[in-house]
Amino acid sequence: MMVTGRQADVGHAGRVLAVIFDWAGTTVDDGCIAPVRALVESFRRFDVSVTEAQARTAMGLAKRDHIRAIGETPAVSRAWRNVHTAAFNEEDVGRIYETFVQLQPGFVVQCAEPIAGLLTTLKVLRQRRVRIGSTTGYPRAVMDVLLLAAARFGFTPQNVICEDDVARGRPAPYMALRSMMDLDVWPVSACVAVDDTAIGIEAGLNAGMWTVGVVMTGNYVGLTSAQRAAFDRNELSARRQEAYRTLNDAGAHLVIDSVADLLPVIDEIERRLSAGQRP
Repeated sequence: MMVTGRQADVGHAGRVLAVIFDWAGTTVDDGCIAPVRALVESFRRFDVSVTEAQARTAMGLAKRDHIRAIGETPAVSRAWRNVHTAAFNEEDVGRIYETFVQLQPGFVVQCAEPIAGLLTTLKVLRQRRVRIGSTTGYPRAVMDVLLLAAARFGFTPQNVICEDDVARGRPAPYMALRSMMDLDVWPVSACVAVDDTAIGIEAGLNAGMWTVGVVMTGNYVGLTSAQRAAFDRNELSARRQEAYRTLNDAGAHLVIDSVADLLPVIDEIERRLSAGQRP
């Protein structure tokens, strides 16, 4: 059967056709700060202290799943039982999630500025006729606020797929695949998922896409640009190395410091495609 027109363009001609970005820690919110603050505060509203490190452990999951994972960690589970004289349960997950959804918009607005280099990277990708999608573990109610705030800085991806737009969030592939479908591109091996968490990388791999991990601006280093500039160099280097190890171990095809470094990676993926390699 002859393939003509648009379909011929989207066959494997050594081109990346779409890049599907995560949000917090990847494109906006340098250091992945907003979800951490909202999660810590949500548990605090129920008189249970959660550390920043505990809030970061399951980052990338849909937020209801994320809250459940935090509550089920041994330390938080013990603290919850001590305060509430009962085991942490699904009703508690629901109550904390409702609190999170109320609190999170205020935090995301404070952290909506695009990460340095993003807008330049997107401009070049668009010049190369690459479509720009995005996925997020935030629910739609939070993203409606963040989208408006990010747009004021010039960040407007062609689509946004939220955790509650699909049957199951990360590490299921549904958000990435839904983004690809909405962008009207195929095959999946011509798409690249960019994320700062192991769970996000796993979702991209499950979708059959190339995956690129982001380190310095993301969840595992967990510092804003100002904090990184003032941080002990040896400790920062150790965090960076551990984050690279985490994302490589998750199966990322390539790992970079930030989206500012993405364009050479897209070139590398296109070289691999031209050589007949697939994700």
